[in-house]
Amino acid sequence: MSRSLPQFNRRVLVIDDSLAIHEDFRKVLCPELEEVDPFETRAFGASDGSNRQVPFEVEFASQGQQGLEMVQQAGAGKRPYAVAFIDVRMPPGWDGVETTSRIWQVDPDLQVVICTAYSDYSWEEMTARLGRSDRLVILKKPFDHIEVLQMASAMSEKWRLNRQSQIMVRDLEHSVAALRESEEKLRRSETEFRVTFENAAIGMALMDIDGHPLKSNAALQHLLGYSEEELRGMAFSEFTHPDDVEADLALYREMLAGKREHYQIEKRCLRKGGQVVHARLTTSVVRGPAGKAQYSIGMVEDITEKKQMEAQFLRAQRLESIGTLAGGIAHDLNNVLAPILMSCELLQTEARDEETRNMIGMIKASAERGANLVKQVLSFARGVEAQRIPVPLKQLLREMANFTRGTFPKSIRIQSHIPKNLWVLSGDATQLHQVLLNLCVNARDAMPAGGELTMTAENIMVETRLPGMDPDTKPGPHVVIKVTDTGTGIPPAILEKIFDPFFTTKEAGKGTGLGLSTTLGIVKSHGGFVKVDSEPGQGSTFEVWLPAELGKELATPQVEEARLPRGNGERILVVDDEASLRAITRQTLEAYGYVVLTAANGGDALAIYSRQKDGIDVVLTDMMMPVMDGVALTLAVRKMNPVARVLATSGLSDKERQSKALGAGATLFLPKPYNAEMLLNSLAEILHDAEMPSLNLPLAFQSAPHDSAVTQCPVLAGE
Repeated sequence: MSRSLPQFNRRVLVIDDSLAIHEDFRKVLCPELEEVDPFETRAFGASDGSNRQVPFEVEFASQGQQGLEMVQQAGAGKRPYAVAFIDVRMPPGWDGVETTSRIWQVDPDLQVVICTAYSDYSWEEMTARLGRSDRLVILKKPFDHIEVLQMASAMSEKWRLNRQSQIMVRDLEHSVAALRESEEKLRRSETEFRVTFENAAIGMALMDIDGHPLKSNAALQHLLGYSEEELRGMAFSEFTHPDDVEADLALYREMLAGKREHYQIEKRCLRKGGQVVHARLTTSVVRGPAGKAQYSIGMVEDITEKKQMEAQFLRAQRLESIGTLAGGIAHDLNNVLAPILMSCELLQTEARDEETRNMIGMIKASAERGANLVKQVLSFARGVEAQRIPVPLKQLLREMANFTRGTFPKSIRIQSHIPKNLWVLSGDATQLHQVLLNLCVNARDAMPAGGELTMTAENIMVETRLPGMDPDTKPGPHVVIKVTDTGTGIPPAILEKIFDPFFTTKEAGKGTGLGLSTTLGIVKSHGGFVKVDSEPGQGSTFEVWLPAELGKELATPQVEEARLPRGNGERILVVDDEASLRAITRQTLEAYGYVVLTAANGGDALAIYSRQKDGIDVVLTDMMMPVMDGVALTLAVRKMNPVARVLATSGLSDKERQSKALGAGATLFLPKPYNAEMLLNSLAEILHDAEMPSLNLPLAFQSAPHDSAVTQCPVLAGE
């Protein structure tokens, strides 16, 4: 059966009971896996790898039985090994000859190198037991590294050529050669060719020299949607995308002119209905005794799925770029929001009338909402872990109903049915708000002429697995949210694609294609799943199933105003490149009894600390600054004073960044934007924790969650 030519196979299996031998092979065949000294990389720069050979993919087995299983698994996974290095002695299991014999029963194409330090078997004895020698060589121990590398390269190339000779036009060349033989052999050859041709898994066609199909197989007919009779009367250009005809035709003319015997090209084919199919075309010419081209043979492989995967990969790269951009924006926005939040708290303490306090409260609430939106962007773009707390679902649904009534066109009637006894679920309120918003906006867009949008919720106990449930979803109590519209509905042809990233049916510039993919990702991260019921012209219903927690109640809000801890003249060095944040932090701390020094970057801060280290109680430093960042400053401060207290802050609060700060020796990590309460509580905790000063070994610091939105470095054992 015709298939695509095999690519280079660098997969090598080493079967030896010695782990030292495993390591030798790894060093010889996988040199790029050797560890590089980080100090050497830092001093001289990373190597560009231009002087390294292409590495092999090496796997290891310690016994023949294990090696046989790995060969079976590799074959089942369509990733066979090209070469196997097999030790002749591997007690207590099979020896190398027995192992080779059993492996060849599974994979007869595997190239085998028998490694031995003794004369256990003669060459004649080995070939007598194995029955073949064309895929077998002997390597004496101790072996030379260059010899092993050359042997692995040669044997893997031999494997490729052997596979190629099996796959390529074996039957086709046999058909051409049979033309010179007797009529009986010709008929037999034609029969063999016909069976191969008709049963090939990829599309095949015999074409005259003008490019008209003379005969086509069922696979090609299925691929293009034409019958054999319809294809026979067409030129290849008629089922080739107009933009790809010229490139294909130029190669075809070169082949007929004798400049090449075959060619391969990726192009777009057009099905009978006009749909585009991406295909890889391999065309060979068949010449008569005088060398004149008689006809050509085309093999057409459907690579549409491969192209889709490539497109998904490019989309993933775009998402990665979005994540990088989102990280930078989040840092800047958090630096903007932090002084707003702290200024609001100071202004509220000074405001004398209720109206002013209410206005300041609105500003503060908006800033806090902005901070939550920043977290949401990071959660989508970079996978930042969201909070999991009891969610007031009834409140979220009522807010969304009020929002849609106030902002959606008046031609859309908003209905909501929210029971009072909804079960409590654990999740991230901001993310669930985004789920509801995405579904409602999509419902609005599906009703351009108006209609009705209905939001409902109910408690359902799932006893058994339901159709459409995610495989990881467990039976139990669930809250089901339904968003129903009376809009245009979703055609069945695209219903399965609506959750794909970047898939949209909206006009260019009116949709990103990320709404439903984001919705599905959020719901799955909450342990739930989404069901869709839609018919064209009848509207759509989206059901969001979220696991609930029985017996859990929402916390009652505390109306009592918290008393913020005050300082007692302690000296705080505030280091941040944002002038507004330095100013409001200084003003806040001074208002609560602290003495404050400020610096715009790590270099200035280090100069101040070196002069006044005995008088500075806490260094409050941002992690991302010019000249010297917070990590370098923390390391330098802890080197000057091993018991220094450092409170690290950053507009990016992912676990990796926290770990870097704490690993450098920071005592606590406080994410931005922070308010006065978070800042003052963090300082009080650092200053009044008797065990804090004992921290003096930066390499021992690790990240740990903390109750006050702060990450604390644990005390070292024994101190």
